[in-house]
Amino acid sequence: MGLNNREYKELEKLQKKSGFTKLSPSEQRRLERLEGMMENNKKVVEKHKWNEDRKDRKVNIIPKSEAQALTLKSMQENKITVASGSVASGKTVVVCWQAGNDVVDGKVKKILITRPNTPLGNRQNGFRAGDLFTEKLYGYHLPMIEYLSDIFGRKAVDMQISNPEGFIQIVDFEALRGQTFGRNKEESCWVLCDESQLLTSEEMDCVMTRIGQYAKVAFTGDPSKHQRENTNDSGLVYLEKLVSQYDIPDVGFIKYRVRDICRSDFVYDYVVAMQKYRKYDVE
Repeated sequence: MGLNNREYKELEKLQKKSGFTKLSPSEQRRLERLEGMMENNKKVVEKHKWNEDRKDRKVNIIPKSEAQALTLKSMQENKITVASGSVASGKTVVVCWQAGNDVVDGKVKKILITRPNTPLGNRQNGFRAGDLFTEKLYGYHLPMIEYLSDIFGRKAVDMQISNPEGFIQIVDFEALRGQTFGRNKEESCWVLCDESQLLTSEEMDCVMTRIGQYAKVAFTGDPSKHQRENTNDSGLVYLEKLVSQYDIPDVGFIKYRVRDICRSDFVYDYVVAMQKYRKYDVE
């Protein structure tokens, strides 16, 4: 409940008085109560504003390839979507935008972002000081954070991540065991797992067995051997074999090829040259 005109005037009077002299205990309690009511009113106004302009926050997703269109279709129809293949083909941005739109539309309450905490090669910065989610893990999840910011704004995304009850959360991959995603309707969520080519088969099992009734998951990554440290054990390859062999429903697989690269013409030319030089198949 907000403040009426009389209470606004009383609040201003007490705030002004507190700047010159010490308030009595009763006046101090009254001031704290009025300030609390003012804060509640601010939250109500902000929530109302969010509900009013949420329709304008949606991104109009225009697929740049057939693979992107199939990814969007799978996210609407399946519980699990696996978008895998060529680098720079827009896999991560498409799933982030669609998940963000689903939050705006009220289809899910939250977006959980995660990925294996694996640095590039062996190049590590050593111990990282600071808060686990807003500093230590933040850089790993920066691509997804930036794509979600296209919808919600960077400031709003950062505020949600720093709030344990925010609708955008970073999930520490090292602490997955024992968690349940989407336990109830109020916890309904999209789980976005980027760089999933770095998952082992055992880690894939761990992620897949966290999925509750009201959770949907999108995996993105490139399972090519040159993109994996452990070339003998790919969670993405394992998942596809498992689903195919035992006919597991509600899982969609979308393959991205070199022809689907959309980051820039230069990147397309570079990837083709790189794959030919390293004697990889150019798909």
